[in-house]
Amino acid sequence: MAQPNNISVVLDDATLTEIRAAFAVLTKKLLPILKTLGEQDRKELPKIGERTMPFVEKSFEYVGRYADLVPAYLDVEAFRVDLQALKLLQTLERELAPIMDALADSIILVGSEAYQAALLFYNNLKLAIKINLGASATVYNDLSARFPGAPAKKPVK
Repeated sequence: MAQPNNISVVLDDATLTEIRAAFAVLTKKLLPILKTLGEQDRKELPKIGERTMPFVEKSFEYVGRYADLVPAYLDVEAFRVDLQALKLLQTLERELAPIMDALADSIILVGSEAYQAALLFYNNLKLAIKINLGASATVYNDLSARFPGAPAKKPVK
């Protein structure tokens, strides 16, 4: 039985150039306005989600309706800008999510297929050694030293 090949990613130069150009646009236009957080910030900052979004939107509505209840230290304009940015960034994230999910899944799949192919070759070397075929022992010894998670083995002769 042949090794399964569930994915084959081959991009011609023109397509790859277009994809990289799209990345360049995102890097040039979007990345400069985005921020990255440290692990501690990710843990400590209050998060907005499906349940808190209606609260935030209703609060902003009330801020506009009842100016006398708004504390002087609340920057209403910054609140408005943040809420608009939130909605925009969530939309962009939803548009990118299927691509990012498919990219991650494809990396898993092509990596798995490459690893399975390497294992097929590696296991075949064991048979080749038994019949003293060519450089099978040399190749096996080199690969066995690199085998993931395995302690170094004694060379096969």
